[in-house]
Amino acid sequence: MLRLWRAAVLLGAIITATSAAAQDASTVITLRPPDADRWDVAMQVGWFAANKSEIAPDWNDWYDAASFDVSAGYYWTPHLKLEVDVSTTARGSVLVEEPVAVFPGSFPYYRSQEHRFRATSAAAGVIYQFFDNAWFHPFAGGGLTVVHETERTRVSQPSVFFRDPQTQIVIPPPPPLERDSTSVRPFATFGFKSYVSTRAFIRADVRAAASGDRAESVVWRAGVGFDFCSARVST
Repeated sequence: MLRLWRAAVLLGAIITATSAAAQDASTVITLRPPDADRWDVAMQVGWFAANKSEIAPDWNDWYDAASFDVSAGYYWTPHLKLEVDVSTTARGSVLVEEPVAVFPGSFPYYRSQEHRFRATSAAAGVIYQFFDNAWFHPFAGGGLTVVHETERTRVSQPSVFFRDPQTQIVIPPPPPLERDSTSVRPFATFGFKSYVSTRAFIRADVRAAASGDRAESVVWRAGVGFDFCSARVST
C-alpha cells in the first residue's frame, strides 16, 4: 500500500502543476457566472482502503470497501473555502493468523480469523481552489477527520486434531471480538471540479489520512454537486 500512498501524493503534485501552467493561458473557457456562489454541495461514491498492519500479515494488511460521502463547502473568497463532510463505508475484512498449540511439544498450528471493519467519519478542512471563473478547477487542501471504526470477528468452527488414532483433540474457536474505536487524524486531499453547466459540476478527489509515521487510509472518490445561494462573494 506504500505505492498507493505515493500515487496519491503524485496525483496532487500533477494537479497543482497543471493549475499553475494553466493560469498562464491567455484564453479561459467559462461556464460559471462571473461572481461565485457562497456554497456548494456534493455527493460522492468511492473506494476506501485502510491500514491494519498492526494485526494483519504483510500480504493482507489493508482492507478495501466501498465508501459513500456527502460534503458541503462555504467560500470565504472565490478561491478559499471551508468544507465539511460525513462518510461511511461498507464492510471490509482482513485475515489474521494466530498460532495454536495443539499439544505440548508439537509444532504450532495456525488458523485464520476474519476481522471485519466499517468506518464512519466526519471531517472539516480548508480547500484552495485554483482558477477564476473557469469550467475546470483543480483544488488542494487539508484538515482533520474524526473516524469511528467498528471491528467484529467471525466465529470459526472448532479445530479437531488426532494425536494418534485413539486420541482426539478439539480446540474450540476463539470468542467473537466486538470493538469500537474513535480517532482523530490529519488528512490531505487533491482533486478537481469540472462544470457541466453554470451550477452543476462533476467532482473527483483523492484523500489520504495519516497517524504518526504511517498512512492510515486512502480513499478515491467521484460524484456530482452544485453551487447554490444567490449571495455573491465580493472580489
